[in-house]
Amino acid sequence: MGFSQGIAATYEAWYDTPSGSRADALEKATLWRLLRHSCDVHSVLEVGAGTGHFSRWLAAEGLVAVGLDLSPSMLTVAQGLDGVGLVQADAMRLPFARGAFDVVAFITTLEFLPEPTHALREALRVARRGLLLGVLRHSLLAVERRLTGLRRPSVYRGAHFYSVGELKRLLQSLVGPQARVVWDTTLLPRLCPSGHRFPWGGFIGMALWKPGDERVDRLPMTPSDRAASSRSAIGCAAREGTGASSLEKREPSCTWAAQSTRSVSEEERRDEPLC
Repeated sequence: MGFSQGIAATYEAWYDTPSGSRADALEKATLWRLLRHSCDVHSVLEVGAGTGHFSRWLAAEGLVAVGLDLSPSMLTVAQGLDGVGLVQADAMRLPFARGAFDVVAFITTLEFLPEPTHALREALRVARRGLLLGVLRHSLLAVERRLTGLRRPSVYRGAHFYSVGELKRLLQSLVGPQARVVWDTTLLPRLCPSGHRFPWGGFIGMALWKPGDERVDRLPMTPSDRAASSRSAIGCAAREGTGASSLEKREPSCTWAAQSTRSVSEEERRDEPLC
């Protein structure tokens, strides 16, 4: 089951509920801690951005954020909420050149992709520094959502929930042991003591940093810098005939982050190294 218009219309409302608000705060805190492990991150492409909930948060934290999704229903909601550049495209064929973004993020997206390995390999091509993952763990929370999918139509019916070890092995199978992988979980069982890292939380945050990346404090960008960079990224993708649909109406110049987001041929995709 895909993300239909009905799901898109109610998706954002969940974050206003007590449980949704709590989960949202904990998940964002976990993801932000992981981002701080990287060197000088300025730009993020969120694949499977849906209504743009996390893309807007990343932009509010000072990053250039672009949201990409295949669902027109989700993107229609995201466009109405405003705040970030949006591109309609497939996770299996990203309409950006190698190294176009510092980080590519999948936040509650990988679980629903039919070919997660293919999507991660494509993301590694586009990511200059690494990947940021927010994934639902195989936990009591996941079981509850899977049972909900058995009782009525739900996107969770076909979802694949991960363990920390499985997700880490998946990433290392793509780039080898030389890459740096850091992780944490949240939405922990209430009996777990605070202040410790446990693999039992319902939400896994995991980041993969390519070899050579070192942690430093990033320099903040001004709001005008972020807006111009976001428009350039999605504008170039739309004009270069990549098959992506940009929801940005303006046409900026292709000078974003010294990387052209031009069309990439299949030969280039195969030949380019992941790291």
